[in-house]
Parts: sequence; C-alpha cells; structure tokens
Amino acid sequence: MRMTLLQPIDAAPPPRLSQTDSTDLLASLAAEGRLADGHAHILDLDAIRHAFGRRWAERAQMVFEMVQTHGRRLFGPEDLIERVGETDVLIVAPVKDPMVSRGLAARLLGETVSHFLGEARPSALTIKLIAGFEDGALVCRLLDAQEIADARAAAEAAERDWNERLIGPAGGLLAQPIVTFDGRRLHLDFNAPVVRDLHRDAVAGRHIAPRLIWAETGEALTPAERMDLLAADMERVDLVTLDRALERLASDDRPPSLLVTLSFLSASSQRARTRLMLHPGPLREVVRASVIWVLTDLPDGIPAGRLTEVAALLRPFGRAVFAETRLTGVALKAARTAGIGGLILEPPALLNETDCALWLLQAGRLAERSAPTLIAANLVSADLLPMAAAAGFTHATLRS
Repeated sequence: MRMTLLQPIDAAPPPRLSQTDSTDLLASLAAEGRLADGHAHILDLDAIRHAFGRRWAERAQMVFEMVQTHGRRLFGPEDLIERVGETDVLIVAPVKDPMVSRGLAARLLGETVSHFLGEARPSALTIKLIAGFEDGALVCRLLDAQEIADARAAAEAAERDWNERLIGPAGGLLAQPIVTFDGRRLHLDFNAPVVRDLHRDAVAGRHIAPRLIWAETGEALTPAERMDLLAADMERVDLVTLDRALERLASDDRPPSLLVTLSFLSASSQRARTRLMLHPGPLREVVRASVIWVLTDLPDGIPAGRLTEVAALLRPFGRAVFAETRLTGVALKAARTAGIGGLILEPPALLNETDCALWLLQAGRLAERSAPTLIAANLVSADLLPMAAAAGFTHATLRS
C-alpha cells in the first residue's frame, strides 16, 4: 500500500502500509466518504519502533493494544481506530468537528509515546491528515507542530465545555446519575468500608470507592467496561468520589484517614490531575494530612517508570499513594519498583470462605515485600481476618 504526501518534507518518506486487508478497508471507507473533510488521520508510531529497535517485533502487539484501549476512551463507539501498517494507525471520527478529532488523535499519539518512551518530544509526534484514497494509495498531508498544537487546544476547549455543562464551571456537581460522553447513564454506589489494622485490631480509616452501575440495567460495570470509559467520564467519576471524601472530611472535627480511589487515567493526565488536586480548595491541607490516594484501573503491563512518575506527582497532595491492582507478577514488580506505599488486593467475587482463605495465602506469598502496606479488600467474613494477618496482610476490609 502506497502513501503519497501532498507536500514535500525533508524527513524520510513514511513507511508503506503493509497489512493485506488495508487496501480493502481504505477503499471501502473512501467509497463511503469517510476519508474526506478532515475527519481521518494517520498516527505514525515509528518513534516507538525506533526506540525499541530489535524488540519492536515482540513489543508491537502490546503497543497497538494500548493504542486501541486508550483510543476507545478518547473516541466514541461510532469512531474507527485501526492498525493499517507496520507503524500506522488509522483514526476516523466522522461525527466530530475535524479540529476536535485531530486534537484527540494528537493526544492519543502523545500519551502513547509518553507511556512507552517517558516523554513525547514534538519530533516524535507524526500525524498525517488524509485527503483521499486514489489508485490504491492514501493521499496525505503531514501536519506541522503548530497545527497539532491548535488542534489539541480545540479538543481541550470542547471537553471543557462538555464538563461545564454537566458539572458546572465552579465544580459544583449535578445530581447523579452521571451522563457519559456517549449518552449512557451511570450510578455511583458508595459504601465506604472500614479499613481494619490487623496487627493492632483497630480501625485505621475508611475506603471511599464507588461501585459503577449502569442505570439502565442495574448491573455493575466489569473491569473491561471500566477500562473502556472515556477519559472525560472517568474524570467526572473521580470528581464525584473526591466530593464524597470532602463531605466526610468537612463534617468531622478530627478528620479520619481516608483511602480515596483515583483512576490512573485521570492521575496520569496533567489537566485532569491538576483539576482534581485543586478541587478541595480550602480543605487542601486537610486532604494532604488525611487522604491516601488509591490508583485504580491500572493498564496491563504498565511500565514501572510511568507508575513511578504518576505516584511522585500525587504524593505532595496526600499522605501516601497506594494502588489497587491485579495479582500478577508484572503489576507487583511495577508497584515495588515505583515505591508504592500500599497495595489493595481483592479476591475473586465468587470465592467461598474456604477458597478465599487459600487465595489469601497465595496472594500474601506473591505480594510479599511489594509494598509496606498490604490490604485484603472485601473479604466475605470476619473469620478470615486472622488468616489475612497470617498470610502477610497488614489491613483488610469486609464485604458489605
């Protein structure tokens, strides 16, 4: 598959599209008129391939899976995100304003490059605007740095307008349910379980963690559905969660210790993180003294360096940074390397008491020395608390 640039550039020509089904896909999109009017772009991941060198062949699938996962959060279900070449990703967003579509594409590329390389230099951000598909070749124009910056500003302005319609410019939250960017309704169910210190047999604080429920069906979101929520939707969930924590802190003369969940998606976004950290206003010092941030929805295979960076950016705004993670070697190693202060591990929901006891022993052994604090979450019975302590857990919560 050939790619033709409408304007010459000094850099080497872009790699050719290589997947055998790309031609048919692009021809079909062109026939439907979806590759025109500024709604279609190509993201070039060649900077990541160059950095990986010989490891690209074994890492490429992981890179493209992250692009798909994160892209689904930025774009809607009607938009297309498709790998069409060795390092090329096609983005087609026909119902969005072209500048907003371009800005979201730039954000996706920038955050992907930053995730794998630690930073996103302008030279690593190559985006091509598709002008058409002629004689079996894409006709593209390379966007310059200013065009990319202008598009990102337009996308941020559109997201800001959307947030202010739902939340209000001053941060005053509207009544639940939350309406997602694509029109679905979410209920947030808070139960704030007590966090028990297993060694002192005392209450150490409470865990402010919402359960997300589809309003239409009453069913809780699965982990995969949580990961598929758009960034703007997760930020609103995090704002509601933080407001619930602030209500507790403001109503108590001696504010309790609170573990407050914060999605990794929001925590890793400079804009979302800044808004959330400034949200407490006059209670900021109380938050700093009483709140332990709990990072949730960590992407699979998260690099330890990225987790280290995000945790370091959060620490000045709370007592500590914990993480709620899966019981995998990669996740535990990342937490240990990042210096996470505590880990929250939850047994599978359907385990009975006997199987849960076996899970505690296995989890305690695997997570040993991963973090100073280990919390066994949502245990089915208080009878399991001694077993959790014996397995190496320092704290626990009980299922309500």
